[in-house]
Amino acid sequence: MPLSEQERLTTFGLGALIGCLVVAGLIGRRNSVQSETEIMSEAPIPQWAQPLPVSVPELLRNGKILHFKNGVPVGGRTWILKYDKNYPLVEITELQTDPDNSGSPVLFEFLAADRLVVKLNSGIRIKDLQSELIPLGLHTREHFKKKGLVIVGLIDVGIGKLSEAKEKVSFLEQVASVDFDPIESGRR
Repeated sequence: MPLSEQERLTTFGLGALIGCLVVAGLIGRRNSVQSETEIMSEAPIPQWAQPLPVSVPELLRNGKILHFKNGVPVGGRTWILKYDKNYPLVEITELQTDPDNSGSPVLFEFLAADRLVVKLNSGIRIKDLQSELIPLGLHTREHFKKKGLVIVGLIDVGIGKLSEAKEKVSFLEQVASVDFDPIESGRR
């Protein structure tokens, strides 16, 4: 049964209207995400935290400070920042190379604050490791079977939690080595 000219125009108009509404919704969602990003990058520094030094790369100064601790490591400071892209959680540690503060440049260590890189012993299945991680409050995020590598994620992020997790994982029988996930040259 063929459609009349009136029914065709009505169907076309209804389709165009629904299409416009869908596109408007998608554009609105994208704009709201951009505004959240702008708000986060312009967020004031919390009262309990010290600002990041200007020697930290510009790209890493645009995050929101979640955690801060002075004197960790001894003589240094540590921040955990949340970003909207790439590495969402980054731990920035100021390493005090000279305890006398005699003018040595300050060094920084940039780590993914919510994950570790684990190398497994040969012949270990991922499921065996997963069953050991769950009681520790950890989980697997990715694994690379050919290389024997697993990315282990932390559920709870905070200053010192990354080192605690590394220590716990290193004692597991399935694990050959555990390393932090460094962020090279301050690039996220």
